[in-house]
Amino acid sequence: MIFNSLEFIPFFLVVCTLYVLARRRTWQNAVLLVASYGFYGYAEPAYVFLLGFYTLVGFSTGLALERVQGAVRRWLLASAVASNLGVLAYFKYADFFIAQVATALGAVGVALPLGALNVVLPIGVSFFAFQCIAYMVDVYRGEVRACRSLLDFAVFKAFFPQLVAGPIERARHMLPQFERPRTVDAAAIRDGIYFVLLGYVLKCVVADRVASLVDYQFRFIASADRTPESLVLAIVAFGIQIYGDFAGYTYIALGLARVMGIELSRNFLAPYLATDIQEFWRRWHVTLSFWLRDYLYVPLGGSRRGEARTCVNLLLTMALGGLWHGASWNFVIWGVFHGAGLVVHRFTKPLRESLPGVVRVYGGWLLTLVFVMFGWGIFRVHSMADLASMVRAVASVNLVTLLQDPQAWVLGAILATVIAVQYVEEQRSDSTWVSRLPLEGRIAVYAASLGSVLAIGFGSHRFIYFQF
Repeated sequence: MIFNSLEFIPFFLVVCTLYVLARRRTWQNAVLLVASYGFYGYAEPAYVFLLGFYTLVGFSTGLALERVQGAVRRWLLASAVASNLGVLAYFKYADFFIAQVATALGAVGVALPLGALNVVLPIGVSFFAFQCIAYMVDVYRGEVRACRSLLDFAVFKAFFPQLVAGPIERARHMLPQFERPRTVDAAAIRDGIYFVLLGYVLKCVVADRVASLVDYQFRFIASADRTPESLVLAIVAFGIQIYGDFAGYTYIALGLARVMGIELSRNFLAPYLATDIQEFWRRWHVTLSFWLRDYLYVPLGGSRRGEARTCVNLLLTMALGGLWHGASWNFVIWGVFHGAGLVVHRFTKPLRESLPGVVRVYGGWLLTLVFVMFGWGIFRVHSMADLASMVRAVASVNLVTLLQDPQAWVLGAILATVIAVQYVEEQRSDSTWVSRLPLEGRIAVYAASLGSVLAIGFGSHRFIYFQF
């Protein structure tokens, strides 16, 4: 079941009704747990056991970490993290690893019958694996206390609005909410509906409208009818699509949770308004960025061991962050590309600070946007041959011809709208600005949003981040 499907609407209405009727915290959590497993099982019935596995491993490890000391404690954490990553690696990287080994052996003349396992990747496994690892590490560090209630922990692990595509919630933020009774009030419903509608607009009206263009252009990049200009426009379209798709999912999840009196973390903070690449990563997929920082970059040494080691840590962190997105070399290259951008940003700080403010802000914004958009092209290609074709096309693009294409102006208008949405909704500190409008204004915003979604339709495009 996905948010942009017709069957989700009655599902959520039933869940909400039962949730409101269940006034005790325990019954509220029981409703959420059954709903969450039903939500996941509807799409992945064969892999519901995975959700249970991560729940039991995380819960039991957290309790055990508070009872043991010394080397046993470190061994316990290492074993639990390894089991989490081992399951993730099997489902996500087994076939990729087999293919790379077969290619390497073939290059030296060794032929082995290494057939693909054809493992089916469960939806959202990366998200709840990372969430489980963060919980165990936080308990080990003493940053949170181990949860004593299996029901509370199971709901924390399986909460359906954010289960399959994040945000990657931390225990210190979410568990206290499940450990106390929640009430549903008019303000929460009002704001929740707004976020849900905003998410549907971004997904259905923005992302899905450019999806066909992106799919067509990236399907055969090296085709004779692909001009450099058309491919550049496809890259920009994908930059629009991936934001609308992923932010759309996050806003729907945020709104659904808000209706039930639960606060999720903000996962986007106007990323396309960033004026440098470091700021971009503080604004894009915020919960993953902080996860990589806290559980990978800092343990590697962060910036505490000299400039050379810092650069290596940045490159390694971003490369692994890229690999997290999928078992393909283009994701690794995308991660290294951003890692290199962060290294350059670090070493050019004196130069940037010497520039006039207007150049540093507006020039930095334009340069960052171009850098990020080119990176989305790396992210989207299907093969290294396609990546090479894309690089050649971008290098040979004619800007005059590009600006003469009517499609460029249409995409430019859509991108400007997306940036405006980011400024109004994500750049401002007031996350519910619509609540300050008079009743007529709020009704107009809700009606326009709902009308645009109904006019275009939910569509059949799955959310992009379901594959990660």
